[in-house]
Amino acid sequence: GPGAKRGRLGVTAVSPRDPKERRKTMATPSEKPKYYADTNGMPRTLDGRVTHLGVTEGDVAARILSVGSAGRAHTLAKLLETPTLVDSARGFTTITGGFGGVPVSIIATGMGAPNMDFVVREARAVVDGPMAMCAYPYRSA
Repeated sequence: GPGAKRGRLGVTAVSPRDPKERRKTMATPSEKPKYYADTNGMPRTLDGRVTHLGVTEGDVAARILSVGSAGRAHTLAKLLETPTLVDSARGFTTITGGFGGVPVSIIATGMGAPNMDFVVREARAVVDGPMAMCAYPYRSA
């Protein structure tokens, strides 16, 4: 689709970092983003993407592996069948594909617990049904 690019590792990328694409998905000052009615309202762009991850329903699998860096996410993406990449304007990377025929997402959080909070809440907002998430630990040599 528009904005989709073939990137390294054969990953299809949808990048809202392109100013033209970003303009299409962000509210103008006179338009307010839509929020859920509950007390845990989830801000979304005009096209329905959650604010930080830049994903919507169908972009994230119910099984999620969280990593700190986008580099590790791209390395692990080599193990996925037909990986698809969503790079958010806020610096999060989400790669979704199959592993042994099972849909799996890899989400690079950047660093720190506050970013992980965004990942958990926003992934939960776009995944229907049970969701499992684990972190791929980093160990220095």
